[in-house]
Formats: sequence, C-alpha cells, structure tokens
Amino acid sequence: MKKRLSIGFISEFSPEDRSFWSGIPYTAYNLLKRHHSVEWINPEISRLFIRMLKARKGLALLVGGNYDWTHALALSRYLGKRLTQRLSGQEFDLLLATAASTSLAFLDTNIPIVYLSDTTFGLINNYYGKYSNLSRQNADEGNLIEQRALEKASAVVLASEWARRSVVDDYKISPSKAHVVHFAPNIERLPEAKDIRYRRGDSMNLLFVGIDWNRKGGDIAIKTYYILKKRYPNCRLRIVGGSPKERLPDRGIEVHGLLDKAKPEDMEKLLSLYLDTDFFLLPTQAEAAGIVFAEASAFGVPSFTFDTGGVRSYVEDNVNGFVLPKDADETAFAERIISVYDSPSCYERLRKSTRLAFETKFSAERWEKSLQEIFESVLENTPTNDPIPDGDNTN
Repeated sequence: MKKRLSIGFISEFSPEDRSFWSGIPYTAYNLLKRHHSVEWINPEISRLFIRMLKARKGLALLVGGNYDWTHALALSRYLGKRLTQRLSGQEFDLLLATAASTSLAFLDTNIPIVYLSDTTFGLINNYYGKYSNLSRQNADEGNLIEQRALEKASAVVLASEWARRSVVDDYKISPSKAHVVHFAPNIERLPEAKDIRYRRGDSMNLLFVGIDWNRKGGDIAIKTYYILKKRYPNCRLRIVGGSPKERLPDRGIEVHGLLDKAKPEDMEKLLSLYLDTDFFLLPTQAEAAGIVFAEASAFGVPSFTFDTGGVRSYVEDNVNGFVLPKDADETAFAERIISVYDSPSCYERLRKSTRLAFETKFSAERWEKSLQEIFESVLENTPTNDPIPDGDNTN
C-alpha cells in the first residue's frame, strides 16, 4: 500500500477555483487529497502590489508595447520571500507547484519540489497574444525565472512532449528529470464506456468548447459547419464558452455561452452536450495542451484540430481524431469529417478507439499513478542529509 504523504500545494490562486488554468490545479488538488494530506500554501499576494504591476502593463500598452507582469522579477522575488516564510517550520514530504515558476524561482527551501506545467516561458513568448511584443528585459526576466524554477525542482511534470523538449533543449535540464503526464479531464462524473453512443445518429452534431473565440478558431469552426450543412441539412454546431461577434440566424447553431463547471446545472448541460456529440471541432491557433481534448476523448468524441503547440500529445491521427496542418482551411476540416462520417464502420471504430485513448492516457487513475511514481522516485533520491521529514503523517 502506498504511503500517505504530506504535500504542500503551491498555486498562486486557490486550487478550489475551477476556472483558474482550465481547472487543472483544482483537479490535481482534489485527486491528490483522495490519498494524501494536501495543504494549499497561499502566498497571500498584496492587492496593492498587483495593482502596481498591472499599472506598468497599462503604461507599456499605451506606448505600443506590452508587459507580462506575471513573469516580473519583482513579483518573483516577492512571492519567493512570502512562500519561504510560509514554509518555515513546515514539515511536508514534498511540494507540488502548479504553473508556478514565478513562485519557485526565489523560494528558499530544502523540501523537494515537483513542478507541474504545460509549457515554458520560452515557448509561450510570442506564441500567445498576451505574451507577444514584450520588451527584451521583460523576456529576459521571464526566461531567468523559468530557468531558476526548473533547476530548483527535483522533478518537472509536463503536459506534452512539446513542453518537455523545451525544458530539455532550451533550458538544458536533464531528460531524466522531465516527465510527460497528460492532463486528466476537469469533470468528475464521466460516462462508463457502455453508456457511450458509438454508432451514428440521425443528425451530425458538432461541439466547440473554448472561451477565447479568435485563438480557438471559432470562425473556422463556423465556416466548417456551413460546408457540412450543405451535405447534411440536419447538421448542428453547439458552441460553449466564447461566441461570434455577430449574431448568427442559423437555427443549427446553438450558442450556450460560458458554462460554469462549479454549478450543477451547467455541468449537467455540458455532460449532455458531450454525450450527444459526434465530433469535437476546435481549430485552435495556439494551444499548450488542451484539456478539452482529454474531456472529449472520455465521451468517445473524436477531435479535429490544428497541429500546434502540444496538441499532438492529446490528439493522435486516426486514434482519437485528426490533427490538420496549420495551413489547412475549413474545406480541409469538412472533408476530413465527411470521410469519417460517411463510413459507418470507420465512424464506430474511431469513436471506440477515442474512448480507449482516454482510458489509457487521460484517465484520473492514470494521472494519479504517474504522479505517485514520480513522488516516490523524488523521495527515494532525496539526499538523507537534507532536513526532509519522514513522511509518517496520517492526519
């Protein structure tokens, strides 16, 4: 039986907030609590300090630039000092830090650290819009923070091979220290395999889930739908999260808005949409990982998306969907969907293999097992002369 550990959970926002970082800290925190004693180490950031950093960003935008205050050395030093004070005298077996390079860079502790992230600063700089057009100094600070955090961690858990390559190649971290563990869905009540519809229904139902309409490729999804609608008059597109700027009169397009997973009625709506979906359509322009692909796979719904960022760690061609090249257009997406839908045997096979991909790569049980193995390896390799507690904590 695995040993119950005492884990300090480092996150700059409450891990009980399902809206932060696609609910990844929420999922990690609550899964770990099933077998371990887990405590959130709240840095309690001063609101005045944050306002000062945001004001600097505002000034940068006024002169045509940009400023990423979340990777500012001033904030990193501040968080490092706050967390060092919070951890003083604490006896944790290890620390799990989620997307917290800024918190880790100047943290002073002998407690072993497992750092979980879906990207590196080097990858997101000029990849996501909010990290574009940064000053040289701002970018240098971001890379310094990332480097220090990666070096400080005893193990680094990445959401994709794309991110792992950056850790090893860009930041020269030992390959043995960097691990790929796929994110599990941010949905607790998932269907059993036997409850999934694997055969075609009377109409084609498409699902789009994404808040950032432009980055997630919302317009391409709409155009793809219109092409499919000509071939399948009963085709429907359900949109969750963001929405087009202009109202669309087409009755086949359903805009459900933002569904809050913390609200039972919204969660029920999302579950019903996934259960009644044939294809998950997300032509995303930039994506570090995409937890929604894992969620779609749990419902046996194949994903159709672009080859960008860490997507290929979540969508494998002809296994749980298809990844199209970045220069593909709506016609290419429609043709790929048609090739599957028009063959009942291909459709059924793809839906079954999609569900199997979830069970073998994206399930919560698989995530827990992988993290537990990493935790055990870290503790086994922690030098005995460090003041690491014996872990005999059963409260």
